Amino acid sequence: KVICRRVVLREVTLSSAVVEALVQEGLSALGKGDQVTVKLGPFFADALEHISDNLRHRGIECRVAIDPAVGPHGCVLETALGRVDESVETRLNVLLASLDTVP
Repeated sequence: KVICRRVVLREVTLSSAVVEALVQEGLSALGKGDQVTVKLGPFFADALEHISDNLRHRGIECRVAIDPAVGPHGCVLETALGRVDESVETRLNVLLASLDTVP
């Protein structure tokens, strides 16, 4: 599990495309037309403008901000109706938990 965690976090450090994909999946879960706020962890601070620009170029209007409360590798999308946690740690924990159930 430790090795898996290290590999995933290393991939995240190499490319902002990982967090962009997480944001896209969260947006898909929330549906169209909602006013969305994307909160990213401090790790993604250097990529904030790039991520915002890429979303805007795809026609996705949302507010993107750094929020330490979501954790270092956090990615949380919020609307008036709900919240989707697409954080790297959350995804990794789900993956590792599923491996524990494999006989």
